[in-house]
Amino acid sequence: MKNYFNSSITLRPFFAKQRKVVFAFCLVSFLGFQMAWGQVVRVATFKKIEGVITVESENGGRLVQIGDPVHQYDKLETASNAGASLVFSDGTFLVLGPKTAIKVEQYEFDVISQTGAMVIELIKGQLRFATGILGRLHPEKIKLRTPYAVTSLRGTDFVVELP
Repeated sequence: MKNYFNSSITLRPFFAKQRKVVFAFCLVSFLGFQMAWGQVVRVATFKKIEGVITVESENGGRLVQIGDPVHQYDKLETASNAGASLVFSDGTFLVLGPKTAIKVEQYEFDVISQTGAMVIELIKGQLRFATGILGRLHPEKIKLRTPYAVTSLRGTDFVVELP
């Protein structure tokens, strides 16, 4: 009977290479996970802009253009002769009038389960709100805050105006 364990073939270099590949894969996966975890997720996109629109975010302020992203916690503000429309990932549509300021306090939407939540704060101005999938399937998960009240949305398309 031949002793296969005392063979002249050694597997040590093969496994050494495999360990290096596995280590490299784990390192790249871990770093990729860390970058994805810290990544800011786009929740909405500017579709139309007239005049000067600014966005205040954690990274500072910026002027926006059509196609620019909106992120959770962003504060959007329109100038006196300005307006904008934006669409969220669930299809919710907002139109901001002149001298309007809003803040996206919370926005979560899972495309697969079609669940999530939305909280928008209207600080001042005019806002047209047309709900998307969240408003149709889970209207209790959408809230509009104003300096005067907080309301859950039951309608699908409405306008709010604050002084």
